[in-house]
Amino acid sequence: MSNPAVTVAMAAHNAAAHVSAAIDSILAQSFTDFEFLIINDGSTDNTLHILRSYAARDPRIRIVNQPNRGVIAVRNQSLELARAPFLCCIDHDDIAAPDRIAAQLHFLRRHPDVAVVGGWFHIIDHAGRPIRLMRLPSDHLALDELHLAGATAINHPTAMLRTDIARRVGGYDPHTPFAEDLDLWLRIAEFRLIANLPAPVLFYRDHLHSASSTSQQLQLASMRTACHNAWRRRGLPPRPIIDRHWRPAPDRRSRRDYTIQQGWLAFTHGHRRTALVYGAKSLRLDPTSIPAWKLLACAALQRSPSFA
Repeated sequence: MSNPAVTVAMAAHNAAAHVSAAIDSILAQSFTDFEFLIINDGSTDNTLHILRSYAARDPRIRIVNQPNRGVIAVRNQSLELARAPFLCCIDHDDIAAPDRIAAQLHFLRRHPDVAVVGGWFHIIDHAGRPIRLMRLPSDHLALDELHLAGATAINHPTAMLRTDIARRVGGYDPHTPFAEDLDLWLRIAEFRLIANLPAPVLFYRDHLHSASSTSQQLQLASMRTACHNAWRRRGLPPRPIIDRHWRPAPDRRSRRDYTIQQGWLAFTHGHRRTALVYGAKSLRLDPTSIPAWKLLACAALQRSPSFA
């Protein structure tokens, strides 16, 4: 396939647990004129075998196998190797909605002034249990304001980019690790529009082994760097940066609190079975926790926290 309409790009590193679901979701897309570029970034598990088995069955899959170079290097490599004018991003542990490519491509073709479009996404846990639906702003001004405050409002694995624009602004900056997407959106927004589709395009797997979880302090520092650089480029005065910790520390208490928080999110968004699982998990972490018992009771009785 020499001239596909879309390049779907995925980095895979020790991805054997979830990569098949991610690949299946792309191969099942309603839009089919794409190449699927998968870079195996030094995996030491069974990832490469899984990738090769898929490539043997579908000629749209193009595998690059290499020693580990890291996420930013692989994303820039994908940008260089892409053959299509549109680049669709996905992570190896996420699942694309069936019409995702079709919807985003249709939007970008209808809006030539927009350089990147993301979308809403369902948050699921490591086992695929639903937590909540993330609804994000759709218009350029609202998204850019959030980005200038350090809140990434276009989730990278939901994004479809115009390949030439991303290349023109220099791709992903290696000096902003774990916030390279925020930095790229800020640079693109300085001369083109950005957007989100007001509909879910992805099932985003949120788990404690994700990069944003294991490298939170470095990510927060990079977010500040990206924002300060954008303020300086645009001649803007400094402003408050959203600097909240949304991931647990390694200690047992922090993991308990995070588990309870995830359980309540699932409960308030109508996912009672998930809330039950997280109530039980939080009690295993701390059997004396009253909030954990309350979560479990509310999920079991299908009652709000106000019951007495």
